[in-house]
Amino acid sequence: MSYPDIYYVKKENELLSQGDIFVRFEDKIIPKSEQKELGFIILTYTCDLEHLEDLNYILICPIFDFDNLIEMFIKKHEDKTLLKVQIALESIMKSLFNNDMRFYFFLSPIPEVSINPAYAHLEQITKIPTQYMEKLIENRKISLKTPWREKLGWMTGNLFNRIGTEDIDKGISKEFVQTNEIFKDFIEIRSKQIKSSLIEYFDRDDEITRLFKEKILPIFIENRKTTRDMIKAELINSFEESEIESIFEKLTHELQRSDNQFLRDMITFERMHHKLDNFRISDFFKSITKEVLNSEN
Repeated sequence: MSYPDIYYVKKENELLSQGDIFVRFEDKIIPKSEQKELGFIILTYTCDLEHLEDLNYILICPIFDFDNLIEMFIKKHEDKTLLKVQIALESIMKSLFNNDMRFYFFLSPIPEVSINPAYAHLEQITKIPTQYMEKLIENRKISLKTPWREKLGWMTGNLFNRIGTEDIDKGISKEFVQTNEIFKDFIEIRSKQIKSSLIEYFDRDDEITRLFKEKILPIFIENRKTTRDMIKAELINSFEESEIESIFEKLTHELQRSDNQFLRDMITFERMHHKLDNFRISDFFKSITKEVLNSEN
């Protein structure tokens, strides 16, 4: 996965400027964050840093690994269907990658600091006395190039316009989410929940449940999408034509109202399948369904 080349290395004693990234040094002057930070980025404008006689403090904010955001997002939305979590997560990652979110500034993986992309959290601005200027330079790792430095300055001072940096391809946000270990763990947990829900659902012994298990799921397993016409065509083989519409409505009502995790996830998949591109949600549901059906036989 490739990310924009947004950094350059300054000369050892070159003056501090906006967009310089440094790591924590042994001093209590920088308050600790609740999450472990990767480093910090300078927010004070370069023109102000060139006139220290008029400056008392240097503004900085912490930098965190992107996995922190993914974990926070999943915890916030874990009650939603898997597909909704995935699509929303890809959407928010795309916005973050392109710096379209108010308090988060995207950073490509920082050499010698992190192999993952990161973000500067602009809500957590703090200040350091200018007497620590030399310490900041000593612990500086890398600096932002133009126009990312200017974009950072704009986002710091004005949160409602947009600097024209090149957008990151939307495929990167999808790939990032789909290969992320935290999201994979979430899928694993959700698959166990869905399997358990499906087994529980099959314990019921009523006409709609039997129809769903014997008629609808086989269609779902064999096809990318389970359409109304497919379902009705299957029902024709078992019921009088006059009964089909009523049975179909009962079935639809059952699926849409159910609090069963599998049914909720599957119905969401059916409604939103066209947004998935080539991700594995279809195979994900099919494999679980086959496993449970086979265990029933």
